Amino acid sequence: MELIGPKASEKTLDRLRTKNVDVKLEQLVDLNSISDGTYTTSHGETIDADCHFLCMGKPLASSWLKETFLKEKLDRFGRLMVDQCMRFEGRDNIFVVGDITDVREIKQGLLAQKHAMVAVNNLKLLMDGGKESETPRSRLQHIQCQNC
Repeated sequence: MELIGPKASEKTLDRLRTKNVDVKLEQLVDLNSISDGTYTTSHGETIDADCHFLCMGKPLASSWLKETFLKEKLDRFGRLMVDQCMRFEGRDNIFVVGDITDVREIKQGLLAQKHAMVAVNNLKLLMDGGKESETPRSRLQHIQCQNC
């Protein structure tokens, strides 16, 4: 909620409801209660579904980085700290993209793709002897680059 905000949340909820999606709020699904495609919520409701995808609330699989030289730049969530050029903080030749970055945003594939665009552009610039471009964190979603 803190990254989206109430207005965007309301728009999303309205859009889902116009598509006849039955949205369950403030409930949990007990994944251990699955029986023949029937799921039970914390309010005792049942949901029939062919499958489910567990996509949220999973920690990053980055604990192994604590055993490497990268450990100095892991935040408390296990994400790597990057600068405005998507470089691993303190290194000129290591670029980081995706969920593992400490960029404050909703972690989505589309945004990881935008990170990659910035990193690829910067790698090309560096290979051609140029200076990398900066994408301010607050505008990363728009890929508006400026010189570092």
